[in-house]
Amino acid sequence: ACGDGYTNFAAGEQCDPGGSTDTASCNMAVAADTARCQTSRCGDGYPNLKAGETCDDGNTSNTDDCLNTCVPNTCGDGFVDVTGANVEACDDGNSVAGDGCTGCVVDPGYTCAGTAPSVCHTTCGDGIVAGNEACDLGSAHNSDTLTASGCSTSCAVNAGWTCTSAAGVSSCHTTCGDGILAGTEVCDLGANNGKPGVGCDATCHAVNGFTCTGNVCVASSCGDGVVAGTEQCDLGSGANGN
Repeated sequence: ACGDGYTNFAAGEQCDPGGSTDTASCNMAVAADTARCQTSRCGDGYPNLKAGETCDDGNTSNTDDCLNTCVPNTCGDGFVDVTGANVEACDDGNSVAGDGCTGCVVDPGYTCAGTAPSVCHTTCGDGIVAGNEACDLGSAHNSDTLTASGCSTSCAVNAGWTCTSAAGVSSCHTTCGDGILAGTEVCDLGANNGKPGVGCDATCHAVNGFTCTGNVCVASSCGDGVVAGTEQCDLGSGANGN
C-alpha cells in the first residue's frame, strides 16, 4: 500500500517515504489515491508545499494565475496574466510608474506588446504627449511640413515653432523673429523684424507698401500711393509728377 515505506514500482508507485505527509520529492497528502506516491513536479496539478509550490494548475503556461514555476502570477514579475482571474493588460517586470505600464495597466499615450515581459513605447500620433515625445497633435495634425504643423510625425518640434504641453496635450505656435518662415508667417527677417524699411513687422506680416516672398521683402512699385523702401514720396499713379 502507498505509505508503507516501500516503493512498489509494479503497482505504479514512483516514491514511498512512508506515512501520509508530503516530502519535497513525493506527493503523499494528495486526496486522490492515484496521485499519492508520485514524484512531485511542478505542473502535476498538486501544490506540494514541501517542494516550495504555492500553486499548481497542472500546466506550464505563464499567462494564467499560476506560473510554470508553481508560484502565483503577480504584477511586476514580467509575465502577463491573460487568461486567469487577475487579467493584466501588461507586465514589464518592474514597479516603475509612468514607463508605459503602471500597475499592469497601459499608461495613456503608450502601446505595450508581448507577454514575457511587455515592451512599451509611446504612440506618436495619438494626441497624447508621453515618454520622450516633445509634442503630439494627433495623427491628423502632426506633419513634417513647417507651414502645416509645429509637431512632426516623429513627435519632435518642427523648426520655427514652439510647442508646450500641459496634462499631455500639446499646443504649438510659430516663433516669429527666429528667421524661419513657418506656419502662417508671411515673412521672418529675424532680429530685423519691425525695423524701418525692412518690410516685415514684429508679427511676421508684410508692412503696408511691401511685398514679401519667403524671407525677401521689397517695396511695392512707385505709384501705389504708399511710401515704402527708398521712396521719398508716393501720391499714387494719378498724382505723381505734379
